[in-house]
Amino acid sequence: MNLALPKFLPTLSIGSLDEAKILSTILKSSNIKYVEITLRSSISVEGIEYIANQDNINKYCFTKQKNTFLDIDYGSFSTLKIPEILKETPDLNLTTSLPKQRKIDIDETLPTCVYNFYNLDPNWKTDICANRILLLEPSHFQEYPVSKNTIAFRIYFYVHLKSI
Repeated sequence: MNLALPKFLPTLSIGSLDEAKILSTILKSSNIKYVEITLRSSISVEGIEYIANQDNINKYCFTKQKNTFLDIDYGSFSTLKIPEILKETPDLNLTTSLPKQRKIDIDETLPTCVYNFYNLDPNWKTDICANRILLLEPSHFQEYPVSKNTIAFRIYFYVHLKSI
């Protein structure tokens, strides 16, 4: 059987219900239709909290795909072999387009909180008035490139975080 590649491969690990609610609110108010999560080779299937099968993808992404390699019941995931369509791994030269640097206005009378790509905790130091800076390190993205939608989502999340 020749299986098609699904349009969505949502794999998302969220630490708490509060984080899920914040993420849901942000996605609903943005024009971002999906979140891209990059799994490094060091992450095992056991480390993933949730893998969606095709029925769930169709239900929550409002699609009607059939005959993909994810069109199986959940019990079959533990014995699922790598589908032929995913075995060929071409060499990729991926790059990340970062936004242009902007001048930062710092109030030297306030403490400064520096956020990075993986640390945008909306509950971090919310009890204080502070300079809040998002640091996107080019060297990090040279090693671990992400899509422009991922960068846009992080920036959108950061802007929302500053307004909390």
